[in-house]
Amino acid sequence: MDQVPIKALDEMQDQYKGILEHILYFVRDQAIIAKRLSRDKKDVEIKVIMPEISKKNVSRLLSHLPAAVVAIIQAQDSGLISEDTGTKIFSYISDHLGYAINPEEEIAKDKENKNDENIVDYNKVRSPFKKRALVK
Repeated sequence: MDQVPIKALDEMQDQYKGILEHILYFVRDQAIIAKRLSRDKKDVEIKVIMPEISKKNVSRLLSHLPAAVVAIIQAQDSGLISEDTGTKIFSYISDHLGYAINPEEEIAKDKENKNDENIVDYNKVRSPFKKRALVK
């Protein structure tokens, strides 16, 4: 059974392969129309060969995920990006790893949760550790 990231990367690779083949067929047809290529080449099959995706490639990507998450949280805490932007960045990264997260749904859920008074806002709980004054 394939791992989810490998399966997703295989699917993306197949899409890119199809795009490349489509472009190459177009170029071949244009060369025939411009008489740069003889009409006998019209039936020549174009085949794009892509490298196999290995678990090693995916593990390299996954090993950087914790650092990316920490960087997103630090950027949010320092006010460089909003929580919504952080959600979109994380969604983008996870999408490349094969896990589809809809950022709009997550942002909507977050806004619903902020309106619920029974949920603890952990940003407020950890606020004493946030944005300390620099001692000069």
